[in-house]
Amino acid sequence: MRRPVAAKTGHRIVGVRRMLLGAVTVLLAAIGMLATSGCSDRSQPSRSPSPILTSPLPDSGSPISTGAPLPTATKPPGALSVGAFGAAADGSTDDTAAVLDAARAATSKGVAVWFPRGTYAVGDLTLPRGAALAGAGADGAWLKGRVTFGGDGRVSDLRVGRDGAATRFSNGAANMVFRSVTFVGGGGMDSGEDQGVIRFSAARSAADIRFVACVIDANSANGNGVSMVSNGRAGATYRDITWQRCLFKGSPRMNIEVIQRSDGSGLMNTGYSHIDLLDCAFDPSGSESVSYDAVGAAGECTISGCTFYGAGWNDAYPYGQGIEFNGATRMRFVGNTVYRCRGSMINHSGSVGVDAGTIIKDNVFDGTRTFIKAVPSRAAQTIYFSGVDGAVFSGNVVRTNVGGELAYLAESSNNRFSDNSWTDVRSNGQAYACVLITDSSSSNAFIGDRFETAAGATAVYVRKGSQGTVFRSCVFVLPASGRAASASAVAADPGLTVTRTGDEVRQ
Repeated sequence: MRRPVAAKTGHRIVGVRRMLLGAVTVLLAAIGMLATSGCSDRSQPSRSPSPILTSPLPDSGSPISTGAPLPTATKPPGALSVGAFGAAADGSTDDTAAVLDAARAATSKGVAVWFPRGTYAVGDLTLPRGAALAGAGADGAWLKGRVTFGGDGRVSDLRVGRDGAATRFSNGAANMVFRSVTFVGGGGMDSGEDQGVIRFSAARSAADIRFVACVIDANSANGNGVSMVSNGRAGATYRDITWQRCLFKGSPRMNIEVIQRSDGSGLMNTGYSHIDLLDCAFDPSGSESVSYDAVGAAGECTISGCTFYGAGWNDAYPYGQGIEFNGATRMRFVGNTVYRCRGSMINHSGSVGVDAGTIIKDNVFDGTRTFIKAVPSRAAQTIYFSGVDGAVFSGNVVRTNVGGELAYLAESSNNRFSDNSWTDVRSNGQAYACVLITDSSSSNAFIGDRFETAAGATAVYVRKGSQGTVFRSCVFVLPASGRAASASAVAADPGLTVTRTGDEVRQ
């Protein structure tokens, strides 16, 4: 994975719409019920986030919902019970053949396979295209094994996966909906195609897949929750894959990693797109929470209405960003809430002179509230841009009492910042500048922003050849007394052009 010129750390959580927060406890409870249900596997380890969190997740009251009722865990009309095909459902008998026979028979009839309460142990199971699976509930019906889905199917109210194995998709899989499914298991970073609780493999393609009100459990080894690898060529990429109102338990590495890599032979002429996260909740991850990484044309993804409860609790990994965009273009990050991470809450790296087209709008970045024990260092800026051109950062609230500056721009030009609130809540003499602009970052504009800090020198630094910075109708709130009372609103290196129009300085 490409890293910024200077490694910056941060931590962040994105606020899910308040109606989503009630879902967290119920979903966690649903997972926990497996330990006492008749279908439980006593060897399944507990993955409570409590050893990681410094304070509990928000209390819950109701399942995830947007108003429409979720499907009930009852047998669908006409469904064929897997038990009728010889499934033992005892967690030890190999039910692979029974499940496959049931899936083939049900698919030929255009009906679903019904999984009553029980643990269905399978080996390497590849389901036929068009298979529909329905279970008695993710707390009671478990398809336990390495499962590959073929596409054109529906899966609901079921637990899928096992430790050491990833849930995968056949090449070309498309048109699938997973609803109220809990995904478990996953392999470590050295496990190849099992890396991730859910794995979208290199040299494959998939499209039009939706995960609705699902739980992606923490990886059972040292890997990711979701791992997606796009080879950036026709027939080997991913598009239109959405997680909506889902809960991601905190994996030891990343909750989601979406990357683009050459396979060494095919021409990289396309890339992943519309890999979207909508109204989801993310427990603290060990390293980054969400990473979109590209070395060619890839991006055009949306993260909206999500809550991120931090990143960077695992010292085995050197990074701890909340969200990172490395080379991905036309990304939209809108209406989220992010809490403290060990590294930057947003770590955005691009290519100098390439229009990133990023939109970061109406988010809350709150470093004053934490769900992890790690504390960002002085070198960790809350918002970090390196080589980013043409981004829009608007209507955001950024506040912190840890780490370094609230924003850092290096080799980043033609970006527009408007109507943002930047607040360092640390006391007089302990705060830092709100924004540091450096390394030939030219023609950046701040319009209607509010800067508040008790830093002893300035609210904004402009340095090292960064020409043409504009401030218009901004408000600077600076200390009225103490050793920081002489701080200036904007300080620039000699010879640099800074234009200020209609600004207001308050003390």
